[in-house]
Amino acid sequence: MKEMIAIIRETKYEATVRSLDAAGIGIAASYSCMGRGKKSLGTQFMSAMSQFLNSSSTHDTHSLIPKRVLALYVEDDLVDYAVQVIMDKNSTRNPGDGKIFVIPVEQGSIVRAADDVA
Repeated sequence: MKEMIAIIRETKYEATVRSLDAAGIGIAASYSCMGRGKKSLGTQFMSAMSQFLNSSSTHDTHSLIPKRVLALYVEDDLVDYAVQVIMDKNSTRNPGDGKIFVIPVEQGSIVRAADDVA
């Protein structure tokens, strides 16, 4: 079993969840956050984001932008498929599309039943 952590654009969240659900892959948790990658963002992009967020902030090219973090727990044989589903829904070929991390899960337990799940 693997844990997948996907950091995606906030605006792509609903479409991503629908696609994962249609693929039979459930999400364990999600939360909103602010973030950015290593590249500085162009002033044109930051201006558009400021208008989208109805913000009067300056157009700093190192500002944080809204993101969504998804946590998924996927069987090993579904990892590549889950990555592809997320990439298909989130790739715009522009900076800020997101990142996906895949981490091995050694053990998991259901607290209510005290059963091992991994």
